[in-house]
Amino acid sequence: MNYWQGNKICLRAMEESDADFFYETLQEMDIQKNESDIRVPMSHKACADFAEEQASKGNDNTSPFLIIEDKDKNRVGMASPSIEDSRVGVFTSGIFIKPEFQRKGYAQEATMLLEKYLFSLPQIKRLKCKCCKKILKILIMLQT
Repeated sequence: MNYWQGNKICLRAMEESDADFFYETLQEMDIQKNESDIRVPMSHKACADFAEEQASKGNDNTSPFLIIEDKDKNRVGMASPSIEDSRVGVFTSGIFIKPEFQRKGYAQEATMLLEKYLFSLPQIKRLKCKCCKKILKILIMLQT
């Protein structure tokens, strides 16, 4: 079973070549206003250093930034799952999709791929979720 491949998208590790994508997404206010934290501006070099650091971490990365790609290999967004409390098995995840790729089910599928993988780990028991009202409506629909 490949946890990282869905019907519409795949999740993959960040590569050094993703630095431009990471930098560009940090400039988009639509993405920034829906994040749970406010990021201070990062230089392109800082984004390149971050992408290089993420690319070199491998399996010991407890808080990876994953690139979301569609079937045509377009970078459509990012996901950042993190084990928040390993003692009680709580993980969090931030997901964003670039505006031009929204409303295609990519975020929903990325969430389901992450849940499938993380809930397969014996130490994970709970997902902690914070989201804007628009996303909350989608999550409620998924539960019914």
